[in-house]
Amino acid sequence: YRPFLLTLETLTQLARTHHPELKAAALLIEKAKKTQSLASKNSLPDFMIEVMRWDVHSGPNQWQATFKMNLPWILGKYDAERRRASAEVSQAHAEQMAIHNQIMFELTDLFTRVATAEKMIEVYQTGVLPQATQSLKTSRIGYQSGKVDFLSLIDSERTLLDLQLEYVGALVQFWQSVAKLERSVGKEF
Repeated sequence: YRPFLLTLETLTQLARTHHPELKAAALLIEKAKKTQSLASKNSLPDFMIEVMRWDVHSGPNQWQATFKMNLPWILGKYDAERRRASAEVSQAHAEQMAIHNQIMFELTDLFTRVATAEKMIEVYQTGVLPQATQSLKTSRIGYQSGKVDFLSLIDSERTLLDLQLEYVGALVQFWQSVAKLERSVGKEF
């Protein structure tokens, strides 16, 4: 067992930079913004210049130059496309915020579980297990001197074993919570 030294703020920063779902959401926002940029460029006028040459058999060749300009904003041809692209950007931001909120909730919950398990481990290490061990030693001495009966000795030993099992359970809870926290952050510590 080693103490967990990371703070919730550090975990939050790590999650923002390493969590794969947040990275994917950021890429979706970037894609939606590029789509929006392309949609707004569609409303710009298109210019075309055509040059044609006619081969006239009985005289000089003739040339014709034509200038054309498309004005898409007059008919509002691409308005719906721009609105859709803008809505996609908003939706991508909302999805990113939802993912962020979910991850932050998970981080807070798991951080609390790690801290709670760590406190339980400390209580077992510093108080409960040493007291139970001392109680067993006292019971053994009392049994050897004839002051304590065999059932009391067995009861003290069973209590110590139960407390050791609970201690191991707290260790398991701690390491499981740390593993889930690593998954939630997206990085191993």
